[in-house]
Amino acid sequence: MNRRLLSSLYLAGLALVLPGAAMAQSGPQQRVDVEVAADILTSYVGLYQFASGLYIVVTLENGFLFTQIPGQERFRIFPESETEFFVRAFDGQVVFERSADGVVTGAVFTTGGQVMPARKIA
Repeated sequence: MNRRLLSSLYLAGLALVLPGAAMAQSGPQQRVDVEVAADILTSYVGLYQFASGLYIVVTLENGFLFTQIPGQERFRIFPESETEFFVRAFDGQVVFERSADGVVTGAVFTTGGQVMPARKIA
């Protein structure tokens, strides 16, 4: 599947999360992934809720994080730092957020020029 199609599919899924979200696209950036400790990756696993009430799931499998909107394709996310991750298949980014005491409280998902915060609920 080509990158433009993958990006379109992901944007379509996110448009379901945020009705009226623009479908603007930009090409993938060249990014380099780094190693992140397993306990940090594990802390990001969970269910995140967008303001619209819909969800995105973050899972950990064989040491790799994945995001998936229920009913949509699953995408691996690659770490650029301990909190910033990117989708290699298209131009998408996830930035995880922590409270002052270090608890993961949410994440900001960005793709196609759309910034979509979600809070971690489980």
